Amino acid sequence: MANIDPSVCTQFYWASVLYHKYQKEYFECYMNVMLFLAYASEESMSHSFKLDLAYCVSVFALLGENIDNFGELLAHPIVGHCSLVLCSVSYNILFISIVVK
Repeated sequence: MANIDPSVCTQFYWASVLYHKYQKEYFECYMNVMLFLAYASEESMSHSFKLDLAYCVSVFALLGENIDNFGELLAHPIVGHCSLVLCSVSYNILFISIVVK
């Protein structure tokens, strides 16, 4: 099973993200997005998809239980490319983190 095509892995992890999002299991969403990003090619993603994904994974990280380290997320290029846009919604994320936690 070591020779699995990365596109199969990306589809599997993306389906898992959608399932756990529907179930409101945000820790699992966060973990599966990070696995998705490990296999996905950044060039294959549209700019709007990257923005949406960066926003969603940030919210998942805030809502997920037992996520205490954001280093892996902050080090990923998708967040770096989208950081200026994410700054405009940072107050919303801050509000969510105060209300939820």
